[in-house]
Amino acid sequence: MIVGDKIYGYWGPFPDLVFLPFVYVFGITFSDILLTILLASTNVFLFSNLLMEAQKKELFRLDLFQRAILGFVFAFGTVQITLAPLGAIWYTALILGLTCTLFCYYAAV
Repeated sequence: MIVGDKIYGYWGPFPDLVFLPFVYVFGITFSDILLTILLASTNVFLFSNLLMEAQKKELFRLDLFQRAILGFVFAFGTVQITLAPLGAIWYTALILGLTCTLFCYYAAV
């Protein structure tokens, strides 16, 4: 949004704070798509580990095959696979929000 001579972003500051160290180290040409794909991959890893930890705490009963199917469906059947390669700030914010949510669930279990 442009008001007068100032530009205001309509997205939150958290994705920018996550990008900041990478831009500092690698420069302005750092790929937002690469970071979004890494975050989406982290989400799949966190989801799979969350299922495994919940299984250890006996919150539910799933065998290895069922956990693998759930991990596969999460990776390829949700918006992770469609939003990650786009790299727009709004999509990155959604992926990052899910990363934070999965970290919270993982910490709670």
